[in-house]
Formats: sequence, structure tokens, C-alpha cells
Amino acid sequence: MIKEEIKKILTPKNDIVFKRLFGKVGNENLVKDFLEAVLNINIKSVTLGKETEIIPDKIEEKLGILDVRVTLDDGTKINIEMQRANVGDIKKRFTFYSNQLYLDGFKKGEPYSELKKTILIGILDFEYFHDIKQFHTIWKQTEQHNTDKTFDEQELHIIELPKFLKTKVNTDNKIDQWLLFIDYSRKELIELAKEKNNTIKEAEKEYEYLTGEENLQRIAFLKMKYEHDYSSGMEYAKKLGLEQGREQGREQGLKQGSTSEKIKIAKKMLKK
Repeated sequence: MIKEEIKKILTPKNDIVFKRLFGKVGNENLVKDFLEAVLNINIKSVTLGKETEIIPDKIEEKLGILDVRVTLDDGTKINIEMQRANVGDIKKRFTFYSNQLYLDGFKKGEPYSELKKTILIGILDFEYFHDIKQFHTIWKQTEQHNTDKTFDEQELHIIELPKFLKTKVNTDNKIDQWLLFIDYSRKELIELAKEKNNTIKEAEKEYEYLTGEENLQRIAFLKMKYEHDYSSGMEYAKKLGLEQGREQGREQGLKQGSTSEKIKIAKKMLKK
């Protein structure tokens, strides 16, 4: 398969490519620039989790999401998730991930002061909040009557790529530059973003290298095949279940009809 065909399939929002781009030790400058864009803060340095260097060969072990874990210089822990398909229960799923991240590394007997702020960033390749116009929403625990008062120990950012693509993109905005690159469908705007942000240019070079890596291609294609097989299997099971349900319904209807007819006959005989 030629390089351009591979790049059409393995875009930066492919979760395995995304993990290798932002989770690979040595690419801290990419992560730092991306996080500054999303969180709108200045960051001195970032440390990538060692476990993010490994991509599992057994694709079936993790169908859903491959995450990128980052620690900021002030101890804040960040988890970046790339979610391609809506598998349901996003709110509960992200709440669970956020709580896991908050308690990660917290040892029995330690004081609560050792707990560090956590930020979960979920990038969705589908629209989830249909009644919210903004593509980037920020969630915190806020007091109902005093909205300026918050428990800010846990923060959740959700970015919906389809909504972003519907907006008027501004290539001067750093977050727009990164989302253009991650989505990778508007090539002319990506070129403008690269001209205005050297880190996007670096990310493009790393992406070019990754899409030529045979092992990455193999794992990514195996994962895609597994996801397609899984989806097809679920669809077939659903169809089979509906057919069985209809058949059972017909049988039950016939039985009920037969019983009703017998009751009518018995009533007539009793009346006579």
C-alpha cells in the first residue's frame, strides 16, 4: 500500500498513531504545546508516563481507548483520551477514568495533601452534547448557587471534533492549529497552521515517520480489523436477536390467539 493511502487510514486521530505521537518519550515538546493550547496556561515542563511507550500487540486486550498520561511540573496529572466511536456511557466512563487518575499512586496511610490535581482531556470523533454549541467544554464541580466557587481538584475537558470542523477555523489560535492537525482532513489549513506554529511542523515530521513504520501499520490495521469484526459481530447478534424475538412473538401471538378462541367458544357453550 502506498504512503498516501496509508495516511488516509492512519490519521493522527487513529488512537494508536495518537498514542505514539503524544505518548512517545522524546515528544514532550508536542505534548506541552498541545496542552498549553487546550488548557490555556503556560507550562514549564511535562513528564510522560513510562507505560505510554508501549503499544500492546494483543489488540483485543483494549478495544476502546489508548491513553496518554502526563505529569506537569507542579504535579498535576493529565490523561489524554482519543475516542473514535461512541460506545455509550461517556459520562460514566470519563468519571471513572478521572477518579482512577486522581487516586493513581496514592498509597495507604498517606495524607490527603499528597493527592494532586487531575485533568482528563477527552477528544471525541463524534458529537455527544447535541444541545451544546461549543466544541470545547470544561467541566468542574461547582456550587449550585455560587458558580464562582468550585472544587477544582478534578477537571474534565471534552473536545468534539465534528463540532470544531463546523466552526469558522482561525489558524492563529493554537487550539485550532492542533485540532486541524489531529483531524487531518483540511490539508490547506494544516499548511497554514504549520507556517504559524513550528511545533505543528515538528508533529507533521513525526507523523510522516510514524506512518512509514511497518510495525505501527501492522498493529493499527490489526486493531481496525478487530474493531470492524467486533462491530459486525454485534450487528449480526442484534439482527439475530430481533429475528428470534419476532419469531417468538409470532408463536406467542398464535398461542394467545388460540387460547382466546377457546375461551370464546367456552363462553358461548356456557351461555347456551
